[in-house]
Amino acid sequence: MRQVKESEDSVLPMANYLLALDQSSKTTGWAVFDRDSKTLLTHGKFTLDDDDLGIRLNQFRNKVEDLINLYSISFVVFEEKIYYYNVGCL
Repeated sequence: MRQVKESEDSVLPMANYLLALDQSSKTTGWAVFDRDSKTLLTHGKFTLDDDDLGIRLNQFRNKVEDLINLYSISFVVFEEKIYYYNVGCL
């Protein structure tokens, strides 16, 4: 487990929290779990509505980074994306 130094005299362990992401192109669901007690601590979603994919990817990175910092996340997991073709578009 990583440790963060609070002062010269003490070292505190970081929380053993996991951030789970359910991402899509515009809206991403997220949940924070305590890995030790196996409990859900909080959850939410964020929506990225810029038409430019590059801007949305940058916004996504910033949102995930904010969650990591806010909840002292130790692990991040996300679903594997499955791609398929809409036969009506072929």
